[in-house]
Amino acid sequence: MGVRIPMSVEQLGRSRFAISAAMEVVATLQERAASRRAPHVRRRWARARQRMDPDQLGLVCALVPVDHPYVPDFLTPKPSQRRLAIDDAAAAVAATPPEIVERQLDVAFRGRAVHADVAESFGGPEAFDRWRRPMPAPVERVLREGGLGALAARAAEALAGCFAAGLAPEWEDVLAVLEDDISYRAERMAGEGTIALLDDLGDGVSWCDGEVRLERPFDVVVDWADDGLVLVPSTAHRRAVQLCAERPLTPLLSYQPVVRVHAGDGVVPPRRPPPGGSRPPAPPGAGGALRPHGGRRGPARRRRPRNRRVTRGMRPGNLQFVDSRV
Repeated sequence: MGVRIPMSVEQLGRSRFAISAAMEVVATLQERAASRRAPHVRRRWARARQRMDPDQLGLVCALVPVDHPYVPDFLTPKPSQRRLAIDDAAAAVAATPPEIVERQLDVAFRGRAVHADVAESFGGPEAFDRWRRPMPAPVERVLREGGLGALAARAAEALAGCFAAGLAPEWEDVLAVLEDDISYRAERMAGEGTIALLDDLGDGVSWCDGEVRLERPFDVVVDWADDGLVLVPSTAHRRAVQLCAERPLTPLLSYQPVVRVHAGDGVVPPRRPPPGGSRPPAPPGAGGALRPHGGRRGPARRRRPRNRRVTRGMRPGNLQFVDSRV
């Protein structure tokens, strides 16, 4: 079972990378209760709990669960350019049409409408309803008081508040890591062909018989990827590659970039070079908190960190690649 995204080589080559502040917020919230969450995620979550309005924090946490894989897609609007800043993302969330909000809430929560096409992908209404989760009290309260429009508006405010409280203090470091990641990914694709776009996005992603495939507990065909994919990395992402697919928008994949993080240093990216590949250069202006693998230690790092775990992932940018090697 899984997601199948049929496309030609040319369509795959139209894929682009992007950076989304909203995706970084959502990924951080998804990892907030992980037993082995990264130090930078712990710091972000601690700041958010200390500084955010409790009602805002409660609403955004209700919409972004830690024990369920589905997050309503309207919380992570598709970037239309290289970077989607938090103000633009929040404005897009607030402007989400009510019918889209309603359908995505129907997918997420038990007791709401069952859409036949969604239920079919799970093998029937009963299996689908078991997969859904109970309606959280904060979401139910906002819907009761103000309806779908109020929920979109308050969710937008909560996302922006979570970014300001938890991520803003380190956002420039995060941007440097993600921009560096896209340069690395571009080098791989230029040297190895379009197939490198999917090579190490994450477990469960593959190219087979003219399709991008993702392992999932349900069957879905996403047959509207005429312009390829939008690939959005997140430094908080530790789960399987995530898919946001809402017809007719270009499908979005979110994945874990190649970085290493340490408490007290922000995001530090000595990255693992690909097999047979060369190490990508450091991003301009990376500063002492960002040290490429094998490069000069910045003033922020005096000792080799104990945590040597290197995570896996990718890079963002508004790039297009057309290549015949798949």
